[in-house]
Amino acid sequence: CDIVILETGLGGALDASNVISTPEAAVLTAMGLDHAAILGPTLRDIAAAKAGIIKPGGAVVSRGGCPEADEVFRRTCRERGAALRELPRVTVRRLGPEGTVFDFAPWEGLEVSLAGRYQAENAALALMAYPQESMEAARDGLSLCANVIVPSLFPFFALAALVVELGLSRYLGKLLEGVMAP
Repeated sequence: CDIVILETGLGGALDASNVISTPEAAVLTAMGLDHAAILGPTLRDIAAAKAGIIKPGGAVVSRGGCPEADEVFRRTCRERGAALRELPRVTVRRLGPEGTVFDFAPWEGLEVSLAGRYQAENAALALMAYPQESMEAARDGLSLCANVIVPSLFPFFALAALVVELGLSRYLGKLLEGVMAP
């Protein structure tokens, strides 16, 4: 296998996936208060736990944008001699049920089939973690993601993304019951 994308559960030091050796890149996505009951009550505590995936001499790609977490990641990378790259500006040009079009230096007009600003940011993080040599290669890589959604469920996922963006995710279970009911 040439490459494995291994998503963590809790993330960081306490995650079972942390048994792997130094990866090609450790990717740190958006920070939130997920798992606060286990990892700690503050963003700084959670970032310290998640920084457990940063290996000595490894490469790290971070979304950034959370000063408390960014400080922890930068310090951990310095202490472990890991190379840190933070996500530069991602400009969303078009956002809708058909997907997201965005610019991410040095490329313009990249497209993902999933709706949401965070989808563009995650795609940009993926390109940073596994750099492409050309615009064509970047587009090809992102187009592989176009098949991750069953077309008949796309409107549901677009609506679910909107629900999350609006902070109404506590109602997502009820929404799912209505959509998935026979």
